[in-house]
Amino acid sequence: MIVVSTILAVVDILICIAIIALVVVQEGHDRGLGALGGSTMDTFFSKHSGRSKEEKQKKLTLILTIAFVIVTVVLYALISKI
Repeated sequence: MIVVSTILAVVDILICIAIIALVVVQEGHDRGLGALGGSTMDTFFSKHSGRSKEEKQKKLTLILTIAFVIVTVVLYALISKI
């Protein structure tokens, strides 16, 4: 059980780092840190191609957040039994 809990702890930390990176990279309504990526063009093509990228990032953030919650709950359950 200790090996499984260690592996889950490492996975939990990696998921957490990935979520933080995705949130920092995403563009907000005021183009916060997402403007650092250089996507400041306001052409028709850039506006519509960026939406698919933004939607993919939002969906990936949601999936990773759900995975983070599940792994954290399982990890807590394993550690409380030890």
